[in-house]
Amino acid sequence: MLSIVIDLNEKLKWLKFVTPFKYFEAKKVMYGGGLDGMFVGVSFALIIGLILLTFIGFKKRDLFV
Repeated sequence: MLSIVIDLNEKLKWLKFVTPFKYFEAKKVMYGGGLDGMFVGVSFALIIGLILLTFIGFKKRDLFV
């Protein structure tokens, strides 16, 4: 829903960083636009950060199996 709102209103272009659906648009990738390096970097940073957060949270869990 958010990606549609971003397409409809030019003033909300800054919200494209909030939704991952605007990171890699199929139309742009399929027709030779390629991938934007900034969004690839943001994606990798999020993946690494969330994996680290998962392992930290896993060590603090209540259930010990």
